[in-house]
Amino acid sequence: MRATSGRGQVGKSTGLGRERSPSPRPSMPPWGSIGYPRGMLAPMPLVTLDLTGLRAADDHGRAVVWDTLQAASALQGIVNRKEPRLYLFAIGDGGSLDRFWLKNLESRWLKGSKTSVKDLDEALKTFRPSIKGAVVWDPRIPATANVASTIAGVEDLIPLRYDPAPDSLYTRWTQAANGPKLPILKKLMNPDGSPMFPWRGSGFRSTGSAKCDAYLWAAENYLKKGKCDPGTLAYYPDAVWLKTPRDVPWQRTLLTNHDYFVAKRAFFFDLSPWDDTPAQDDPYQMPGEDGRTLRAVLRKSYALNRGDFTHVGGFVPWDQKYTTHTGSPNEPVPTEWRYAEVLSNFNAYMDADAAGLHAMANASVFTHEPLKESYPQKMPTEADLRAKGYLDADGKVVPKAYAAIYGGDYDAASWLYTKLPEMWDEPERGQV
Repeated sequence: MRATSGRGQVGKSTGLGRERSPSPRPSMPPWGSIGYPRGMLAPMPLVTLDLTGLRAADDHGRAVVWDTLQAASALQGIVNRKEPRLYLFAIGDGGSLDRFWLKNLESRWLKGSKTSVKDLDEALKTFRPSIKGAVVWDPRIPATANVASTIAGVEDLIPLRYDPAPDSLYTRWTQAANGPKLPILKKLMNPDGSPMFPWRGSGFRSTGSAKCDAYLWAAENYLKKGKCDPGTLAYYPDAVWLKTPRDVPWQRTLLTNHDYFVAKRAFFFDLSPWDDTPAQDDPYQMPGEDGRTLRAVLRKSYALNRGDFTHVGGFVPWDQKYTTHTGSPNEPVPTEWRYAEVLSNFNAYMDADAAGLHAMANASVFTHEPLKESYPQKMPTEADLRAKGYLDADGKVVPKAYAAIYGGDYDAASWLYTKLPEMWDEPERGQV
């Protein structure tokens, strides 16, 4: 098995991170081995789904947006695990960013046939053989949304928010007579409908926090047991967006970023890195319980990954919780430093989808693009520089006005995904 670095092709240097040396894990399952045979085109048409019509104008609209995006991204991650089969239009005006990247891929790689589906229902119908059922999460405990995304990747299930309303996605896809009737194979609630967390199971030491217990339970049952890829974690906001704050647009849920991590069978979490204050979204927990839970998850990952580097997608959702931006005592930048410190203790590195230009879609498609073995950058020789008039005969720099070009850190695939199109299409690109 070869490991993925960043959100690029398996075992290749992508510019978004450094290739990790593979470590033999004979007792572990093959994590889905995202990777597409070199030079081979997709044997099936690429299906496109347009989600740009989603609107979150009120509570009902927000629920529809969340349910649609989470289900679509999980479906995409599952069906794209072996080859690119589903592509979403979601990011940018009218999906402009997604269309830009697809157009560029079509020019050199995705040259096969394409077809579109009109909505998510048709997408599920198209790929129904790849889906085993549903995992239902509890909206009373927002963290269970992330637990459901973990389970979705591990067991090929669609994550659904429990909502008995007749028009909810949960009802339409699991209960309605004319729906797909997905079997509910996991339900993150007790049989009587009461909350499953805080967990009271045998041999489990509860933190007293429903949020933290949900992640510790998932870590015990999915990460520790080798069902997740220990070298890939996903730090993305939980479903607290459905409650607060109201001024955060749906793109900042980052649900569209989930597909790659579902495909990789990653472990999802949303935990504050601080260990001296209660997390803002869980004010009654013991101070620092989030931080302790985060370290417990990372410790399990580190042990299972045998000390190798761990790729962690996502970032502290400072625009929604955990910092002074939303009323917590810690400033955003020190929170970033603290998170980096905690990750570094466990040989983990961040693919930091940090608030701003952090929404991205279709990484589960892009990861299959065949890459060259290397992309060498030729260093100019002194002769080259003399020929261009930059050095004189004595090897000294010719006095001229020189412009220094600074490339931003682009510390996340999402920022590159968002910013490069406007620069690439700039008419004066490449001119001095």
